[in-house]
Amino acid sequence: MTRSCELHVTWLHAADADAALLAEATSWLDVAEHDRAGRFARREDATDFLLGRWLARRALAATTGTRPDEWSFDLGDHGKPLARGPSVHAPAFNLSHGGGLVVCALCATADSSVGVDVESISRRLPGRRLERFLTERELHALGPESGSTFARRFWRTWTLKEATLKAAGTGIAGTLSAAEVELAAEGGARVRPGAPLDRIELLELPIAPTHCAAVAVDAPALDGVEVASITRAVVPPGT
Repeated sequence: MTRSCELHVTWLHAADADAALLAEATSWLDVAEHDRAGRFARREDATDFLLGRWLARRALAATTGTRPDEWSFDLGDHGKPLARGPSVHAPAFNLSHGGGLVVCALCATADSSVGVDVESISRRLPGRRLERFLTERELHALGPESGSTFARRFWRTWTLKEATLKAAGTGIAGTLSAAEVELAAEGGARVRPGAPLDRIELLELPIAPTHCAAVAVDAPALDGVEVASITRAVVPPGT
């Protein structure tokens, strides 16, 4: 009998969040989360944090048949959030935000780890020393260093790479070459065969033409990834 990772992705435009939704998200926070939310210097960052926790709690509740306010979070190595709640099996999940979008990826199957990343393609590229972020092969695959096509390919590569490192549990503190990405591989983007993290499966998320987003799943004990849903979160009226 085969067993695959059942993947659920939900996302939200931060601009869609009204005062009632933010109040609900705030009411679900524990003491440590309240403290963290209050330390953000920029209101936008605090909002992204609240919306990430809101998406995660709703996804966890929907997957396990529990209530959103029954879930809390610990921080693992490198700051990766880990769910803690009433369910015997706490699903693996991950969060990302960038350019006004907040994304939650969750694997409902045990024995898996998930990473997700999202970036706006209009975000300024990180200077001229791109070799700090990408390998020589990745840089060569980007093509001429100018124009919107180059920027999109850079952010595609980076989101896939960061999602991979988050799934592996190292975050960007890990060795970047361990997650060397091939965009044009047959069957879709992948970690280069032979790279230390080539066991991790990659998926690009078509959630907005203005953004690049990717999810990575580390589930060597499972038989692949089944995408159960990729949905934009609906903000209930009068949340």
